[in-house]
Amino acid sequence: MRGSTAALGALVRGRMGGWGFAGISLGLALTLGDSAMGRELFPGLATQDPAGNTTTVRMRIRASDTRAALPATITVRAYSVEEDEANRELVGTAAVSLQPGWTAGSLAPGLVYLFSVESPGYKPLSSWFQLGPGDVFSNEVLLDPVAQTPYLTAEALSSAKPEGTAVLHGFVYDASSSAPLAGAVVSLEASGVQVHADDKGYYRLFYPQPESRLPGDIPPFDDLTFVSPGYGTHREMTVPLDGDDMFFPMDLVAGGGATQHAATTADDLERLKETLAHDQPAVSAPETEAQILAPLPPAPELWQMSPPSSIRVATSSPPTCTITTLTLERYVETGLDDEWGTGTLPGHALRAGAIAYRAFGAYYVQHPRSSCYDICSDVNCQKWGAASYTARIQAAQATAGIMLQASGSIFFAEQTTEGNRDHCSDGFTGSPDWGWPCMTDAVCAGKTPLGHGRGMCHQGAIRWAQNRAKNWVWITNHYYNDNYNENGSGTGLRIATMTTPLRLSTGSVSATPTSVNFNDTLTISANANNVAGSEHNRVFLTAQLCSGGACYRDSSNDKKIVLAAGATNVAVTRRFTVPYNTPGGVYDLEVSLYYDVNGDNLVGGTDLLLDKVTLPTAITVVNNIVALVPSAPVAGTVSSPIFYGDWQYYSLDVPADTKIWSVNLTGLSANADLYYHEIAPPTASAFEIRSMNPGTSNEQILGDLAGRHYYGVVNAATSGSISYTISATITPWPSISGRVTVNGVALAGATVHAYGPVSLTATTDASGNYVLPHLFDGTYSLWVTKNGVSMCPAWTQSVLVQGLSVSGVDMNFTSIGNPNAPAASVAILVDESSSLGQQAFNDEIAAAKSLVTLLPSNAAIAAYVFDGSVRQIASFTTNKSTVTNALSSVIYNGGNTALYNAIYTASSNLGALAAPRYAVVMTDGKNNVTGGRTKTDAINRANLYNVDAYTVGFGPGIDAVVLRDIATQTGGAYYEGTDSRALDLIAGQIAATLTCR
Repeated sequence: MRGSTAALGALVRGRMGGWGFAGISLGLALTLGDSAMGRELFPGLATQDPAGNTTTVRMRIRASDTRAALPATITVRAYSVEEDEANRELVGTAAVSLQPGWTAGSLAPGLVYLFSVESPGYKPLSSWFQLGPGDVFSNEVLLDPVAQTPYLTAEALSSAKPEGTAVLHGFVYDASSSAPLAGAVVSLEASGVQVHADDKGYYRLFYPQPESRLPGDIPPFDDLTFVSPGYGTHREMTVPLDGDDMFFPMDLVAGGGATQHAATTADDLERLKETLAHDQPAVSAPETEAQILAPLPPAPELWQMSPPSSIRVATSSPPTCTITTLTLERYVETGLDDEWGTGTLPGHALRAGAIAYRAFGAYYVQHPRSSCYDICSDVNCQKWGAASYTARIQAAQATAGIMLQASGSIFFAEQTTEGNRDHCSDGFTGSPDWGWPCMTDAVCAGKTPLGHGRGMCHQGAIRWAQNRAKNWVWITNHYYNDNYNENGSGTGLRIATMTTPLRLSTGSVSATPTSVNFNDTLTISANANNVAGSEHNRVFLTAQLCSGGACYRDSSNDKKIVLAAGATNVAVTRRFTVPYNTPGGVYDLEVSLYYDVNGDNLVGGTDLLLDKVTLPTAITVVNNIVALVPSAPVAGTVSSPIFYGDWQYYSLDVPADTKIWSVNLTGLSANADLYYHEIAPPTASAFEIRSMNPGTSNEQILGDLAGRHYYGVVNAATSGSISYTISATITPWPSISGRVTVNGVALAGATVHAYGPVSLTATTDASGNYVLPHLFDGTYSLWVTKNGVSMCPAWTQSVLVQGLSVSGVDMNFTSIGNPNAPAASVAILVDESSSLGQQAFNDEIAAAKSLVTLLPSNAAIAAYVFDGSVRQIASFTTNKSTVTNALSSVIYNGGNTALYNAIYTASSNLGALAAPRYAVVMTDGKNNVTGGRTKTDAINRANLYNVDAYTVGFGPGIDAVVLRDIATQTGGAYYEGTDSRALDLIAGQIAATLTCR
């Protein structure tokens, strides 16, 4: 009799699932009485082979969430063992109903047994095993509930928790009979918190959320103890009380001794210390508006692969045929804490870890270590235990079904604790001898290696997530494919990519209608599937139209969908409104499933493409927007009656240097309205401006904002069609342009300063060209500096702007500064008298600082301020920062004006310094100090020491006569400024004059 050998072969190779363990039976000795030997466990199946050899089989079925023992129906099919799978024969079948608890019996060795387990209210599970003569097979099977137990839901736990607490809960059972141990005492010893298990064996205790900790602080720990009369006591040591909700199920052995287990190992503590010593977590930024609106960038398409449904875990160490079977997803949820340790870790690091943990387990389902189990539960495989932590469960659920693959096969996704310097140099991770090339891992530089150095580095993943705001997609790709070989290290074994458990059914994607105008809306339909063992609720259905490399996306209608575990051909729909900027043409329709990686409920370039279906040439867009060209009138018509589709639309691209533009409607045969919208074609209810001149009058809309603008012409007549002419005019801003040279050679990087109705600067390009844009009409004064040094000879170019641009304003100099000029000595004097006022004083200070920066680097500069007295605030120095800092620190006091005393004092001080000597005075010129120096004294003292005085009249009520006299009689020059911009110009002119003498 031959059976379904193909299904059997697939199962034995591990593609249809396995068995697993989600309970904890500490100290349980699985002793079997003689009554089990030879007992027919599955009626109809042989208990021994022809030679009289037999095996012992024990089975117990439990709920994966409550650990309660379940009644179940088990169907078993026995197959012969043949090298050629096609020749395997079905030699017997049996179905048996099991009561809660352990059931034992015998089966013949040398056969392959396929199991299917069912229990009302729980999801079925299938697995297989093969035993040899005398083998003892003890299998605890955990079934996932169809619906979560109400009092175990996150909502129920949250509502039950007192404010400021976290919960630690679980069940206590008899390890042998599976009976709940009502009244068992569960305690957090140091915390003094104690509860009794209820009649279901359920306990729930609350502990205070830990106070906020400084970086490097370790969370509090406590020992969790379980005590029940007649049973051995168990102590779970160093349980972290870090605020994460925890689930601890416990099986106690009747008459057993005391047992203990470390929930947090010494390695975990060291890892936690290092992790918490990081800086405050970096925050992963959400997509920007530009990313959300932009077409979705090209992204690698993931390999579609169904994960194994279950896994068989050997729970003894060293491993034997004492196993637990559970779904692959429950295995990841309950095992991630064992492999990654306890304590608070970044969520994105845990999600990356969950993908690797799942892939590693799935690999062993396909390549089982034994015929009776797939994987062990200690450090020789990857660690696994029954306790679970909310943050780890969430990480597993967020990545449900996602694995790693290479060349179409599940990848052996190894992990290491600290990979830095293990087999590579500092700041690199890898193990070249094992096929893992060295790859830069900068966040781990300086760290001590721990582990084999292959695959994902736990500590590196934590640092990338916590300090560099990298998400789980980036972290996973970083360690397993060098982010698609970005650093050239994606070779050897570092070539694995993620798989996707979500897909769109082939042939299910459609869209109607297929011919649309801009702003029209079409409906997209598809069927979606989820082969993962858990729900996915962070998935979006996206769409875009693409042609010739350009894509147009409607992100506003991206639709979030929820796909239950195992969902098949779920109908999903979304709307797609054709963007107004979509040119007419034929487009491919791309429909995709995207994972919202950063959880902002938007899809952008940082999110993960799970599946994409492209319908070639599926959509035709008819876009009736006419592009207006300046000075090229367009004749148009609009029919009646007035419907949205009867509008005629136009667009105008306005360049950035536009001063004003206009759109004109002329030659109207009847009434028409001209509408304008800044960012999209206007409608009767959405517009910026509406021009409604009566009858056939011309209409015009003006604007000054650069970019693309939209217009609509609509028939306002009662019947018939109207005709018109529409035209656009663009008036650019005037500019001044020219070229700067030194002895006829282009000067790049020079700064051209302009003073006039507006003040601005421009930098010359490699050819010496410059442009001063966006100018109002008026006269502009131009001067040039290079790296803060004035050009020589010193001169100012005057340019008149009257509505049009002025080009060809070229300036040729002989040198940058005067290389032959001796080092100058310059005293800068700033008036702070009451007649000047606070604002004028601030403007003087700003101009003085500008002058300092423009003077030659070898100039000795000092600064003075004066009111009724004279104060030297900076002694003569070539350190410009010292002088500008002194000027910045001056506080305006007000008072009289000791102008002559100031010039006299500065000239006297300059006399001790090298020539040439200059005094630059900024003041309103109203000397009102009696008994001091006179104007003649000041001029004579300046001439005595050959000090040229440059006077700048500024502020209300300037005494220009006095200031001009002082300047002309000392060999200097007089300037007069009306505002701060004028002062800047003057500072530049004076600097150029002093530099080039």
